Amino acid sequence: MQTNVAHTQTLTQSRGLSKRLRPWVLLGLQVIVFLAVTKPLFRQILVNAGESDAKSAVRLIGRQLAALPDSPPDDLAVWMRDQTELRHRLADARILDAHLEYHGYRISWKPAGEDSPLRGTVWAVPIDPGNTGYTRFHLQVR
Repeated sequence: MQTNVAHTQTLTQSRGLSKRLRPWVLLGLQVIVFLAVTKPLFRQILVNAGESDAKSAVRLIGRQLAALPDSPPDDLAVWMRDQTELRHRLADARILDAHLEYHGYRISWKPAGEDSPLRGTVWAVPIDPGNTGYTRFHLQVR
């Protein structure tokens, strides 16, 4: 007995096309999942690295200020321009009006009053809290 079922070209072509697209769709979904998982992870790694760098910079600047034989400067940016070794160690630091910007942190110097046993305090504050860092750092210089 003979069947009356005929194969049409359009059904055969669309089925073959979907078999060729299936791996690309799966690859696309894998890329989307990969990006959705790794983007926040990389962002957190960058924020942690910026916080660690800011903490190191505060210690380094504080150590240099504590080693000064005379009174510390009033303006951190002006003082920093003359510190070639410190500028070399903090090569990414941008010297602005009265402060520095370093890896997402604003580093500033607050001199102490005349009757204080301290020379002052070095501060590192995130420029954009939550995006460039979470923690504020300070170091009191004697």
